[in-house]
Amino acid sequence: MNKDAREEVLILKNDYQEDNSYLIPYIYEEIENSIEPIEYYFNINDNLILDINYKFIIFKNKDFKDIIFSKLTEKEREKLKDWTISKTTYFLIEYKEEDKLFYLNANLVLEK
Repeated sequence: MNKDAREEVLILKNDYQEDNSYLIPYIYEEIENSIEPIEYYFNINDNLILDINYKFIIFKNKDFKDIIFSKLTEKEREKLKDWTISKTTYFLIEYKEEDKLFYLNANLVLEK
């Protein structure tokens, strides 16, 4: 994936608004459906038509809360189970393309 595509993803992330969700600002997978004309028939200054599907990962803040809660003791979970998420911040630390693994830093603020 080229640098321009990565920058467009960051712009898309800023424009994407779905309540209580986070879009990881990285293209997880791209699938070329078609390219016209095919390379053999392409001449400089010809129009090029690309049909590409991009996959992103989007997850709900609640899903992340569930992950955090899974690390707590039973007593801690019981105490916080009814608290709501009032604020979230996420940072993509690293994406390992060869393993398709994302490393995130996420902060959740819970309110009673």
